[in-house]
Amino acid sequence: MSVTMLSDGTEAIVAFLEHSIEARTAGTIDVQTSAVSPVGLTAAPFLVNVFMFHIHPDGKPVTAENPTLTPQRPQYYTKPVSLYFHLTAHHNTGTSTHYVEQDLLGHALASLLDHSQMDDDLFINGQQIFSNALQGQNNEFEVEVLTKTDVDALNVWAGYEGATARPCIYFKVKNVRLAPDLPTGVSAPILTIGQLTLPNMGPRIYTTTSHVSASLETSAGPIARRFTFTPAQLYLGAATDDRAIELRGASLDHLMGVQLTLPQAGNDLLVDIDFDTNANWSLSSEGSVVSFNTDINIEAMIGAVMQTHALEPGTGQLRTIKTEMLERDGNLIPVKLPSNPVTITFNPFIEQIAETVPRRYRIELAGDYDLNAIAPAIDHADFMRLAVGQELYLVQDDLVGLGVGEAAISGTNSIEFLLSDTADDSQPLGVQLWLNDCQSQPIWIGSAP
Repeated sequence: MSVTMLSDGTEAIVAFLEHSIEARTAGTIDVQTSAVSPVGLTAAPFLVNVFMFHIHPDGKPVTAENPTLTPQRPQYYTKPVSLYFHLTAHHNTGTSTHYVEQDLLGHALASLLDHSQMDDDLFINGQQIFSNALQGQNNEFEVEVLTKTDVDALNVWAGYEGATARPCIYFKVKNVRLAPDLPTGVSAPILTIGQLTLPNMGPRIYTTTSHVSASLETSAGPIARRFTFTPAQLYLGAATDDRAIELRGASLDHLMGVQLTLPQAGNDLLVDIDFDTNANWSLSSEGSVVSFNTDINIEAMIGAVMQTHALEPGTGQLRTIKTEMLERDGNLIPVKLPSNPVTITFNPFIEQIAETVPRRYRIELAGDYDLNAIAPAIDHADFMRLAVGQELYLVQDDLVGLGVGEAAISGTNSIEFLLSDTADDSQPLGVQLWLNDCQSQPIWIGSAP
């Protein structure tokens, strides 16, 4: 367990506080963050500043971490340290800025107390907290909130020239281990498969992330939000910015191949993506993140014939494939190394919901799939669910005779429903649609308050 750069640990803390406070406030505010000295900081709306003011070693390096290292020297072992942080909140809009700052501090304190340990499995608001640089290293940070007397807290600010005392939180992060120098050799055996020496085990996918945008109408105008999902959830027909999967892992790059297992009526479809044939599908990389851009259709060999397949809602898989040139008997042999498969969902995306007659609405879906073709012949409730304003509607197999609180498929890409007697469309009503257990993006009907 180790970190190459101490700033990676600070960035994890900053990301944790940002996503945790936004989750605690139900996404009603956009938290801004910084990690600079609190003196001379330029205030901004909903700003949380996390400043590392002290660091010290926490024990001695463990000189028996890896008995295979040659030679056995301290520089080849991790160094445990503790990081000390000073947290302040700033807000510069409105008439009650100090109250907002106090609320931000309260959310930050609750977040730190609720999550005293941080590791690869920590997700907040659908976002993995550890960056790619920290993942896969068995990092397990420990967070401890520090208590100070009122005199000690005021004396901290006295040390800053011209500083004005502000309410703040002090905490430390323990069990951070600085990465060691690379060893000059190891005594472990070389992994071989037959006569092929394998330099690495191929690509590995640790996490997948995607995004989707939504808008809520209010009396002050629409509020735009962008939601993050880890693992990834693709929304068929969403805007271009929301049709990408971000891959994080090991040995990933934009020269890989990608294989998808796509849901379809009957047996799932296994597709090796040809990026030359599918111009709207692509791979790109920036830093340690590979972006896999998708579309609503894919050209693929199906039954020995090149066909256009429309992606359907459901659960599938993704894995990457990398070709390594390995040596055998003096010759270079290409070997395909697949990554681990990861699950992704293909979700329906609602283009719009229109009121056709009073209290009757039509949902228009994006994508090229045909609802009539992929729904079962009978019992559409096994394929589709609809909830409006937290109330589950009865799904019918036929649009004829549709009653209140009921829904049915009305076309290739449309669904109609009648509001229940208790639904009040003079207020915003959240609409949730599931196809093959995959949920649409957040969307609302009704009037703004």
